[in-house]
Amino acid sequence: MNQNEENNDQQQQQDNQVIENQKQVEKKVVVQPFEQEKQKIQYKYLGQPPFEINPEEEDISCIEGRIPNIQALDKCINLKRLCLRTNLISKLEGLQNCVLLEELDLYDNRLIKIENIELLVNLEILDLSFNNIKKIENLENQKKLKKLFLLSNKIKKIQNIDFPELTMLELGSNKISEIENLDRLPKLRELFLGKNKIQIIKNLEPLADTLELLSLSCNKIQFIQPEIQCLKNLNYLQIAENFITNIENLNGLQELELLDLAHNKITKVQGIDQLQKLQDFWLLMKHQQEFHLRLQYNNNSVISNNEGTNFYQSIQLYFKSVQIIEQSSNYLC
Repeated sequence: MNQNEENNDQQQQQDNQVIENQKQVEKKVVVQPFEQEKQKIQYKYLGQPPFEINPEEEDISCIEGRIPNIQALDKCINLKRLCLRTNLISKLEGLQNCVLLEELDLYDNRLIKIENIELLVNLEILDLSFNNIKKIENLENQKKLKKLFLLSNKIKKIQNIDFPELTMLELGSNKISEIENLDRLPKLRELFLGKNKIQIIKNLEPLADTLELLSLSCNKIQFIQPEIQCLKNLNYLQIAENFITNIENLNGLQELELLDLAHNKITKVQGIDQLQKLQDFWLLMKHQQEFHLRLQYNNNSVISNNEGTNFYQSIQLYFKSVQIIEQSSNYLC
C-alpha cells in the first residue's frame, strides 16, 4: 500500500468516526431527556406504602397519588366509598369484590371507557369527570344511581341513560349536539349540559314535572324554544354565553327564581314580567356593563336602553324594587 492509499484509508476512518460520533450525539439529544423524564416518574400503588389498605375499611381515598391502576381491593368487601381523584388510572377494573360500594370517584384520570362495574349494583354516586370517555355505556345494572358526573369527557351523544333514582346528571364540557333520550329519568332534578354543541332546546317533556335546574350555558343556542315552558317546576335556568337575541317563551316558568342570560346578543329586556318568583337575574346588554340583580317585584313595563336614559333608572321602570347585588364577569358553564 503506497503512502497516498494509506492516507486515504486513515482519512476514511476519521470520517467514519466523526459520523458515528454525530449519531451518538443526536441519539443522546433525542433519548436522554425522555429517559430522564421517565426516571422521574415514580408510580405508587394501592396496598403498598404509603397507601396501605385495611381490608375492613369502608372509606378509602387517595388523591394525586400517581396511581396507575386499581389493585389490592379484592379483600375490601366492606368498602362503600372509594376516591382516587387525580391519578393515572387508564382502566376501570379491580372492583369486582366491592359489591357494597356506594360512591366511586375517579375524577381526573385517564379512563377511555366505562367498563367492569356491572357488579356494583349499590352505586349511588359515580364521578368519572375529566377523563377521555367517548360513550355512556355499561351502566345497565346501576339502578340505584342518584348522581352521575361525566363532566369534561369526549361524549357525543346522550344515550343508555336509564336510572329510576337519578336526581343529578352532569354532562357539561363534552361534544353533545342534541338533547335526547331523557325519558327514563323519572326523578331527575338537575341537568347540566353547559359547554357542548347544542343548538335547539327540545325533548325536555319527560322532565316536565321534576326538573328544577337546567344549565345550557356555553352552547350554540339562538332561540329560546316554546318547548321549555313545559318545565313547570324549573327554579334555575342558565343560558349564558349563547347567541340568543330575544328573551321569549319564559313567562310560563312560574317557579323560576334565577335566570342567567349573560353574554348573549340581547338588546332589550322583555318577556319576563310575569315571573313573580324571579329573584336573581344575570344579563349583559349591548354597550352596558354586566349586571346581577336581585328582584323583588315586577310590573308590566319593558326595559330598553333608550338614549339619554340611565340604565339602572330604566330597570326601575320594569322592576318596582331592585337591589343590585354585584357586578361580575365570572360564569360557570
